[in-house]
Amino acid sequence: MVLFVYNYHTMIPRLNTKQHRNIPRRRYILSFFQGVTGGIILLVIGATIAYGYYEQQYRGKIYPGVYVEDVPFGGKTSREVETYLLNKNVPFSGVRMEIRFEGTTATISGGDLGLGYDATLSATQAYLAGRSPYILSNLYEKFLKRKIILTPYFRWNNQILEDTLRTLA
Repeated sequence: MVLFVYNYHTMIPRLNTKQHRNIPRRRYILSFFQGVTGGIILLVIGATIAYGYYEQQYRGKIYPGVYVEDVPFGGKTSREVETYLLNKNVPFSGVRMEIRFEGTTATISGGDLGLGYDATLSATQAYLAGRSPYILSNLYEKFLKRKIILTPYFRWNNQILEDTLRTLA
């Protein structure tokens, strides 16, 4: 490596070999690797602190980017998801189905069938998104995946429906 120092009066470059010989090459390499190692250590410590803060902020809450039926629930509790889905179940209790077969009619109400979303299951699924035992999967779902869209599970009582259909047959 050659250092050039300019003489400001003449603007002619001249070689300053005396200054160059005083600093050994190994010192440059050693200080470079120390700087890189220190930077990596600081980066890991900073990422760990940020991750801990993120986890603390969403303790007991749903991570951002989790959607249930295209409604964002990030930062909310699973109880709020459950309440939302239970409110969506209200119209199903008033539904009346009339089934006719060979002159016989059977009527079943939505309340009898238990029509509606399984609010507890859907709320639990929303809360558990990003909380699996697999670290890489969690990191992907929390920080890289923009949206986790969950479809609520719609349920009904099969036994009542089958009993009603048997009486018609």
